[in-house]
Amino acid sequence: MAYLAYKWFKNRKNKQPVDGREPDISETSYPTEPSRPYQPIEPTETDKPIKPSKKHDCIHRRDGSQISESAMELTAYPDGPSGIHEKTNMDDTSPCEECQETKRAARIYRWRVISGLFVPFLIQSLDVTIIAGALPFIASDFNELAQLNWIVSAFNLTSASFIPFWGQLTNVFGRYYAMQSSLICMIIGSVLCSAAPVTSFPMLLVGRGLQGMGCAGLLVNTKVILADKVTLAENAKNNTIFTIVGGVGYGVGPVIGGYLTQVSWRWCFIINIPLGLIAIVLVHFVLQPELLGPQKITRVDDVEDVNIKQTFKARLLTIDYGGQVLFLFGLGLLVLALTWAGSSYAWDSVQILAPLVIGVALLAAFVVWEYLMLPGNFLSRRSPTCKAMLPFKLLIARNVSILMYISFLTGMAMYAIFYFVDLYFALVH
Repeated sequence: MAYLAYKWFKNRKNKQPVDGREPDISETSYPTEPSRPYQPIEPTETDKPIKPSKKHDCIHRRDGSQISESAMELTAYPDGPSGIHEKTNMDDTSPCEECQETKRAARIYRWRVISGLFVPFLIQSLDVTIIAGALPFIASDFNELAQLNWIVSAFNLTSASFIPFWGQLTNVFGRYYAMQSSLICMIIGSVLCSAAPVTSFPMLLVGRGLQGMGCAGLLVNTKVILADKVTLAENAKNNTIFTIVGGVGYGVGPVIGGYLTQVSWRWCFIINIPLGLIAIVLVHFVLQPELLGPQKITRVDDVEDVNIKQTFKARLLTIDYGGQVLFLFGLGLLVLALTWAGSSYAWDSVQILAPLVIGVALLAAFVVWEYLMLPGNFLSRRSPTCKAMLPFKLLIARNVSILMYISFLTGMAMYAIFYFVDLYFALVH
């Protein structure tokens, strides 16, 4: 079309007007080719596009640290004798040996971690709900129906209070010793509960407290170990697997406890002893080679100090004992007030108001204590290697605060279903 327009303008410029008028373009004749029927053009072999092979992209080939001989060849497509492009023998689609070995090691590590942590995490989830159906029978044997809720509160109080404490122990003494200590603590608590005579209700509560303390360690250590040596995507997959395991444990716990209670409620605690011993063996033989050891002691302000000793005593001094005491007693008094209120004493009585006010004051003092442990503040200057049990930055972070609020509401609903529904059907129906 552009060529015809060019010819028309050229003829118009060179041709003189006839009879004082412009020549009619319709009268202009142009050479034309004879018409022929339309025939689609078949692409030849040389015109066919060659799809490039999907190359395996890895850090070793990008860095040039490992390049195969075939990858060194130029990607050329010379014409063969038949006119068809012939591709060289370059092969970048298969992963390199280092990538294959890395993936193989990651799979082995993942399954070792899952195998070693499965039983400890299952014990932790079972202990939360296994006695739900046995609570009225336990309280009846001890003749303490009015104090029945303390069987649950003793476990939940220590379980919630010692979660930050176990987080510190995991870094100070290593994953292996923290996990084994948690299992031993849980087994000792189970032994005390199963052996408690019916005349010693405090012994049962002490055993439940040790059980909660051990289960807090199992929960924290499992989460920490799952996050070690993996990416965020792999950590999400691992946590999904153990979330399913925990859900199964929470769900079947009351059912298992109900069947065991038909024989004796003590079997709800005895069952933890062989499971705990199996978990100790698995952690030692399956998990120990993969676990991280004690972390290096450093200053809170990250200032390099070569004079810091990596001794056992120095590691003990890095634990936030003051924060742990304030948090434990503050939360304990708050739980005590809420447990007695309305059932043992009136809400406006001194027996309720005193622990309630003191508990809230201790929790407020705990927040102030953690603030003073920030780098540059008073407590951090006195003990530069002592790490805060709960960093103050987490307490004021908006996202963390929202998550804690959601977890608080979720826990209220979850534990109400776990325990009080079983009590309703056991005592009312």
